[in-house]
Parts: sequence; structure tokens; C-alpha cells
Amino acid sequence: MLKALESKFDIAAAQQKFQEAFNPYVEDSFSVDIGYQGGYAHRTVIWMPALDLWAHFGFPPSEKGRANRYWNVLGIGKPSGMVSIACEINPPIKARKYPPAGVFAKGGDSLLVVLHRGRLTITRGITFEFVRRHYRGKWVNFYDRGVRKEAIKVAEIPSDRFGYDVRDFVVGILRVKEMARSSPVM
Repeated sequence: MLKALESKFDIAAAQQKFQEAFNPYVEDSFSVDIGYQGGYAHRTVIWMPALDLWAHFGFPPSEKGRANRYWNVLGIGKPSGMVSIACEINPPIKARKYPPAGVFAKGGDSLLVVLHRGRLTITRGITFEFVRRHYRGKWVNFYDRGVRKEAIKVAEIPSDRFGYDVRDFVVGILRVKEMARSSPVM
């Protein structure tokens, strides 16, 4: 069974592997404004045309609260000017009581597995139950500080399908967000 990484050192190493796993897909980088609820941050993003994705890896802007998590933001389409975040995969810097939605986990094998807890934010919010009911990708069980949890399996590292699996996750999350925006009950 998968187990969430807990130590600051292990999570930092996983974050580095996560970033590096995108390298085969990167064609260019651009300086843009990344828009988020309540503001924007001027950052450099990588562009991966084969996946039609852009990504930024770092820490959240100070306006978004304390930097107690990584800020891995992804979007669709070639980046230019102001870009919109399609989704975030934000693992904690170290295990904590109320972790962010991103998770790095290890199984019995040596694979690193990128997970997402299925907590999404749009203006009105989206419940976990809504995401669980409508997200079509793979859900897996994992242990988080000894407690069995369920999360979306985003991708494995290493994997020949890594970039495509991340893209499929992003597209699936956008689909769920669209459904939520048009649904009277979430």
C-alpha cells in the first residue's frame, strides 16, 4: 500500500524529482503573471507544447499565506501575459495535521507516486464528494500518518507516461470544475 512521505527531506527530494520529470517535455519558458483568487504573481513558467501545458514550481506568493507548502501550478495552452491556473498539486513541506491537497507517496516498489486529495477550490467551493463522484481518473488508497485515505493517482515517477498522465489529470480536474460551476449543488 502507498504511504505518504512525511519528512521534510523526503518531500523535498520528491519535489525535485517531480520537477525534473517534466524536463523531457519542456520546449521553452516564459515570464508571465499567474492569476489566482485575490491577485497575481509574476513568475517564470515552463512550456510543454506536446502536452499543451505550462507549469510553475516554487512557493506560494506571500498573499496566499505562509509558505508551508510547495506551489506547483499548471495550466492549459501556450502561456502569455496573464495566465489562469487550471489546477495545483501542492504537497506540504513536511507532514502536518491539515495537509494541502498534493501528496508524494511511496509504495513497496521504488516508484514515487504523485497523488491529489481531491480538494478543489473555485469561488463557491467544491466538496470532496462532488469530486469523488465526477472525477473519472484513478483513485487509490494510501496511508497518511497511519490513517488510511483515498486520493487521485496523478502520475508515477519514473514513467514513460508521466507527462501524459499529468495532462490527463489537469484536463479531468478542469472538467470537474466546469461541472461544479454549472451545478446548483456541489
